[in-house]
Amino acid sequence: MKIGLSLLVSFIILFSILTLAILPTTSSAEYIGPKPQGTQIGELPPNSEVTVGILIPPKNMNLLYLTAEEVANHQISSMSYKQVFSMFAQPQLENKIKVFLQSKGFTISISNPYVIVASAPSSVVENTFHTTLALFKENNITYYKPTSTPTFPSFFSNVSILGLTNYN
Repeated sequence: MKIGLSLLVSFIILFSILTLAILPTTSSAEYIGPKPQGTQIGELPPNSEVTVGILIPPKNMNLLYLTAEEVANHQISSMSYKQVFSMFAQPQLENKIKVFLQSKGFTISISNPYVIVASAPSSVVENTFHTTLALFKENNITYYKPTSTPTFPSFFSNVSILGLTNYN
């Protein structure tokens, strides 16, 4: 049990560090995607499935770092999942984002207070995020990506959006 909770706290810390490393310093949502330089060869068919990932940062980051340090140094005992959830999760934001995406036609495949993975046809993704997804070719690789920077609702502030491309 303690190992599982320690792994959960470790995951949250790692996620927090990665999120802070890629999050902007402003309070707006940030689209994270590769910056390939291929040649546009067409538009992505409107029924092509597109998957997006949304990273929701934990709240109370300073307390999270302090708690993780104290647990790692055996100054306090491991926390229960309930404690971690109540202190660091943002379930209201998770729910608001899920409801928004589902109302636009997305299917949610993974959802927890830190990550949401959702899929929809490209036409739905384009309308939801006010962009166009086009096909590009670079060397022998064909992929899709947004032709303009996607825009997100204000309540997406401080979240990171991954996907909107299949470029590896």
